[in-house]
Amino acid sequence: MAYIGMFLHYAIQFFVIALIVRVIFSWIPEPPSPLDKVDDLATAMTEWACGPIRRLIPPVPMGGIALDLSVLVVFFLAQGANQLVSLVFY
Repeated sequence: MAYIGMFLHYAIQFFVIALIVRVIFSWIPEPPSPLDKVDDLATAMTEWACGPIRRLIPPVPMGGIALDLSVLVVFFLAQGANQLVSLVFY
């Protein structure tokens, strides 16, 4: 049973790292060519969770930019899921 918890813990942590990479790359207007693939991978890994939240909470306009709160909500949900996994499996 602990192996399942450990697997889920590491999967959630990997997902959180992909979210952080996505946020960092969102600050770069045009990432250099080799890093473009990393950006595409991080977006592909996290869009399934961020997309539905973005439809519920649209980006907040702030002058010439818009603040996407969906990534922040998904980040907190992932951290909560990680805590739940720790409580159930450990």
